[in-house]
Amino acid sequence: MKKIFIFSVVATLISSASFAKIWRVNNTPGVAADYTTAQLANDNILVLSGDTLHIEPSTTNYGNLNMSKRLTVISTGDFFGSNPTVQYSPLAARLTTVTISNVNANNSVLHCNITSSLFITGVVNVRVERCHIEGLITLTNASGIIILNNFLYAVGISTNSSNIVLTNNIVEYYVDMATTASAIISNNVIKAFAAGSTTFQIYNSTFRNNIINKSGYTVTFFASIIENNLTSTTTLPAGNGNQNSVVMTNVFVNPSGTDDISFRLQTAVANPATGAGVGGIDDGAYGGTTPFKPGLQPAIPAIYKMSAPVTPSGNTMNLTFSTRSNN
Repeated sequence: MKKIFIFSVVATLISSASFAKIWRVNNTPGVAADYTTAQLANDNILVLSGDTLHIEPSTTNYGNLNMSKRLTVISTGDFFGSNPTVQYSPLAARLTTVTISNVNANNSVLHCNITSSLFITGVVNVRVERCHIEGLITLTNASGIIILNNFLYAVGISTNSSNIVLTNNIVEYYVDMATTASAIISNNVIKAFAAGSTTFQIYNSTFRNNIINKSGYTVTFFASIIENNLTSTTTLPAGNGNQNSVVMTNVFVNPSGTDDISFRLQTAVANPATGAGVGGIDDGAYGGTTPFKPGLQPAIPAIYKMSAPVTPSGNTMNLTFSTRSNN
């Protein structure tokens, strides 16, 4: 059992100087932690802001979290089958639904896995980074929201949401906006692998360096800058570096894949996405100054390998740890 949880424990110790107070959340029977659910931690922490919740590896979902305080919520990353060396524990930690609608939660940070939806309503300056979110992200009356380096199902930027930054994400299905919303949408892979046809709208935004992978996806733009994007269909306006009818087998390692590393740019043939972005950067989630991080590891130190003797020598046992910073 010690092997399973050592990633979170040691990462907590190493990073403790960076945060106000760190609380361990673990729902595995027999493991001593501060709380068994993230909601209990949120509700019982006395300070209003600045603490960190470490959601530790588990076979059991941690349930819903309705945030009423400014918190940093960190779990484990994901896609360990495709990225087997990113951390020592083979288990992920997952929440079900996360809601941020209390202004006391302004300036919160999420680095966590969510199996359902994320609702961000009426708050400002929330950062969502290196998360795997399997349901819809909905932004309503929100401002200053940064969504960076995530693996997402879909994003809805709804009423009166402004100053939204959506960059270097892999989006399974769609990004859609309300007429009163605005955003910078750059270096994403959109409709990465979801099936079915859909139409989405982009309003009042900058839409650049993105790759729309699958067909059946129609985009309509209003009062927006559209430049240096690629699509397999004919949905992009001509000019400004946009490329329609691109053969995606020339772009991705595996355009039919369903994991994060499938959407790296392939190098076996001349790639139309290489250097095709504004300023000569690569298009897609792995391009630019903040490229996607495989395995979605949070930006804290992690143990990715450990070796120990089969039996101790006397009363001692020497352990060897290999760590990485994950910055």
